[in-house]
Amino acid sequence: MNWDSDSIPERRLDIRVRPDRGTLLIVNHELRAIEMDGAGAMLFRAMDGRRTVGDLAGLLVAEFGIEFGEALTDTVELVQGLAELDVVAPAGAL
Repeated sequence: MNWDSDSIPERRLDIRVRPDRGTLLIVNHELRAIEMDGAGAMLFRAMDGRRTVGDLAGLLVAEFGIEFGEALTDTVELVQGLAELDVVAPAGAL
């Protein structure tokens, strides 16, 4: 899938998420673990199946004061990576 600013990522139901000392430990259905902290963890927590990638990028702008274009690029890369690891999918596709 090509993720863009209007895409809506949704966390898969078959993952496990555990907070651990300021980070998130995410385990996918293949039992592959991903550790996230900082901005990545903030964005993952905000992926509720309603917010668009553009909305998520706006959270980075508000939190870190970066330009929207840079935030959008970073957010698309994060969502794409999480989708490749079967952690998120397009909303409604599950």
